[in-house]
Amino acid sequence: MEYVPAAQRDGKGKYIRGIVITTIIILSVLMFPTVYSYFLRPSIRLTDTSIADSIKHQNTQVGSDQIDSSVLSTTSRNVNSETPNSQCSQSIAFSFNLVNTGAGNGTAIVQLQADGKPIWSNNYFVQSGKTIYKSGEAAIDDCDNHSYELITASQERI
Repeated sequence: MEYVPAAQRDGKGKYIRGIVITTIIILSVLMFPTVYSYFLRPSIRLTDTSIADSIKHQNTQVGSDQIDSSVLSTTSRNVNSETPNSQCSQSIAFSFNLVNTGAGNGTAIVQLQADGKPIWSNNYFVQSGKTIYKSGEAAIDDCDNHSYELITASQERI
């Protein structure tokens, strides 16, 4: 085979080269959002969680409220009401940090769960590379034993 300069070749090589370059450009444009969102996604996690609960008895006959401060704890316990016709509720105070170590801003839904069931939730915005401190309070209308946990239910990029 003899070498033929590009200027003397037919247009077939230019046509194929044009198709290849066009295909690469189209694929790059189509894949950009996927690659972009992969690298700029948030990575939000809970740290330094604290949960404390207390019991409040309400005597429905007298109408007085009493807080039993002797049963403050971060674990579950069993308390029987000694007053007839009384109602009992638990107040759960909690605090936590949300840390975003990802490359993108995002939101996270934080849930407080009692025995694996959500009893409180809220949505928080966390900038990339930032930590935010939050606290709150929830209530349960019983005095049963419960195991409490704060979790990140979901997160998404903003």
